[in-house]
Amino acid sequence: ALAVIARGPLLAEVSNGAVSAVLLMMAVSSLLFGAFGMLRQRSVARILGYSAIAQIGYALLALAGGESGPNAAIIHLALYAVAGCAAFVGLEAVSRIRPDWDGSLEGLSGLSRQAPLVSASLAVVMLSLTGIPLFAGFWGKLITFVAAIEGDLQWPAIVAAVAAVVSFWGYGAVIKRLYFHPEEATDTPAESARGGAPAAVLVALAAVLIAGGMVPLVMGLDVLYRLFGL
Repeated sequence: ALAVIARGPLLAEVSNGAVSAVLLMMAVSSLLFGAFGMLRQRSVARILGYSAIAQIGYALLALAGGESGPNAAIIHLALYAVAGCAAFVGLEAVSRIRPDWDGSLEGLSGLSRQAPLVSASLAVVMLSLTGIPLFAGFWGKLITFVAAIEGDLQWPAIVAAVAAVVSFWGYGAVIKRLYFHPEEATDTPAESARGGAPAAVLVALAAVLIAGGMVPLVMGLDVLYRLFGL
């Protein structure tokens, strides 16, 4: 909707420079607020909330870039939607595995030994949200950077890259808890440790994120534009 408003006929008579300046201000604010806000959170849901703010910032940056921005923003947000849904489904899976989980980072400690498949899938989701290569989120961020650079927005692209690095500390905190902390004491029955239907959905979405990272590497980025009819 914002792409249509910002780059469509509604604001056709408004200076492109003025529209871009507003979008750029919103983008930089969202990127920095979202990325740095993640660092102080101990709730996984809050980390994902700040993550959403930062991800919107990348889309706004692409829109500020100009002509190629709307398509880049749409692809980025579509790929983020998959990872975002997977993340919140993953939280439900964890709550099935550990019914007493309070939603905190600490409550994820050692989950990889109790539920390895769920933990691996959550790690994939976090890496994709970060924008690590070979996962779908990498391509979403890459095309927003390209759109920004094509729009002569080099310094905002650098800010976005810094935000991506900073955000890894937030996403990485989840992975660290899953794999590098002692397991929390739990009396969860063994049959509940698989996470039920939410775990199955999480694993499927994680597979989509892996495929979305590998396919463009082989077939080129055009496959993403064709996929979304752009």
